[in-house]
Amino acid sequence: MVDPLWSTLWDDSGRGGFPPVALIFTKDVSAQARMNRIKTIRDLSRTCWQPRWQNPHSWSSQGTKEDGWWDHVGTVPVIATHLDELRTHGPHGPVWWRFGHSDWQPITDALTNTGTKDEYRAREEQRSVEREAQEERRRQEREALRRQEAGK
Repeated sequence: MVDPLWSTLWDDSGRGGFPPVALIFTKDVSAQARMNRIKTIRDLSRTCWQPRWQNPHSWSSQGTKEDGWWDHVGTVPVIATHLDELRTHGPHGPVWWRFGHSDWQPITDALTNTGTKDEYRAREEQRSVEREAQEERRRQEREALRRQEAGK
């Protein structure tokens, strides 16, 4: 397999997926018109940037929504802003809106994949620790009850 040219010129970001695309809008229009343009491009390019939801179970241990993670493999992170925002806040200010996210963020936050498999594994590990602690408490309660009954 031949590596794409970009992968031979730049180091892996560690984010997975493809290099990001930044859209900078320059036309002087209202804030609403800017967002409408950004949302239109977002909607038309969804198949390129939207990660796939993965869930190892068909049920939820939480009893609410199914837990899982977003698989970013093969996706292109797309961030957008307006030139006025860059002038006002600089490129590291909360001026970037990543397609699929809900708020304006600094560039490093906007380019960070969220809801990843590592985050899912950490939640699973925490749930496992909590289940083990709960089982240990139950075992201790049963043991205390046995001792109490044996002492009568």
